[in-house]
Amino acid sequence: MKTLTHNRRDILRAFGGAFGAATMLLTAPQALGQSAPSTLGSSNLGVGVLYCGDRADFGFNQAHAEAARALVGLPGLRLEEREHAAGTLAATAEELVGPQGCRIVIVTAAGDALPGLLAQADAHRDTVFLFSGAPLDRDRLPVNTGFFEGYLEEAQHIAGLVAGYASRAKTIGLVASHPAPEVLRCVNAFALGARRADSATALRVAFVGETATPRQVAEAARALAEGGADVLAAQLDGGGARSARWRRRTASSAAACTPTCRPSPRRAC
Repeated sequence: MKTLTHNRRDILRAFGGAFGAATMLLTAPQALGQSAPSTLGSSNLGVGVLYCGDRADFGFNQAHAEAARALVGLPGLRLEEREHAAGTLAATAEELVGPQGCRIVIVTAAGDALPGLLAQADAHRDTVFLFSGAPLDRDRLPVNTGFFEGYLEEAQHIAGLVAGYASRAKTIGLVASHPAPEVLRCVNAFALGARRADSATALRVAFVGETATPRQVAEAARALAEGGADVLAAQLDGGGARSARWRRRTASSAAACTPTCRPSPRRAC
């Protein structure tokens, strides 16, 4: 096994990127030709984070939540968080912008709510809206919107590598939302990681749709397990596949995009 070493330049670059992101948050209103407004009787800049699922989903919602906690220590910043906002993202965004006075709103996964959120952004030009993912049509976006890439496929590649080593049956099941380009990138990255561990590993994918209920996700995961998969993975907005994993006692990896391998009582990951 190779020994991993960390290059000092790479570490400094990572910290520089984090500092740059924080600076962007604090200066976003000025970048739009606006001054940071006084909100709720305070001079603090209000930042709202909309989570499409649970903040502790072992996935990209949790990754955003940990980043949000890091922002709390910055001077002049006030944080407002709303979880389980899927289905009500536009209305929740309006509540953050209006009563809560947030001037930056970060959305972890817009999905089908993107048109409503863009309408909110268009109606509140003094607020910056930031979305994780790729825009559909850059030419028609309000000037106060921005999109950022989460590089989820990198985490999925590592999850696939772990899953490949954990699987004894050499069959892995993955529950995904829908075959959009960004989802397929993560699925392919996961598959490549699994095959780095063992080139004979087979990956079976079940697409359940963006609006799948936790029960539907669990049923898809159960079907994959009954079909021979001894490791389950997910590329979803929530962690519905975990319930099937606990009942089936299979190993679980990649719960909700940013993966964590969770060993079962009879198998270590």
